[in-house]
Amino acid sequence: MDKPIALIVEDDRDIVALFRHVLDIAGYQTEIVLDGRDAMDRLGILTPNIVLLDLQLPRLSGVQILKNMRDDERLKRIPVVVITAYAPIADSLPVEPTCSCSSRWTSTN
Repeated sequence: MDKPIALIVEDDRDIVALFRHVLDIAGYQTEIVLDGRDAMDRLGILTPNIVLLDLQLPRLSGVQILKNMRDDERLKRIPVVVITAYAPIADSLPVEPTCSCSSRWTSTN
């Protein structure tokens, strides 16, 4: 049986290593993209089961990637875990009302 695919969109390689390790243990095949434009290119040909998305990326912001995903019929129902150290950006994101995974957790550290 094929493993589910997790797309990690993050420019910090240490964070990528951590998420990749956890997702590998959880049984995911991971794909890694280090900037926003490359993420959109990859999403043009890949339909992952989940996306871990940094909001502050080079070349195209994670906010714009999330907007593009939600506007795309093929991608709009993919769960997205938002990764950011800047809580006000995360707090301003729209929560998809049709998604059963619409809760947020924000670290105050």
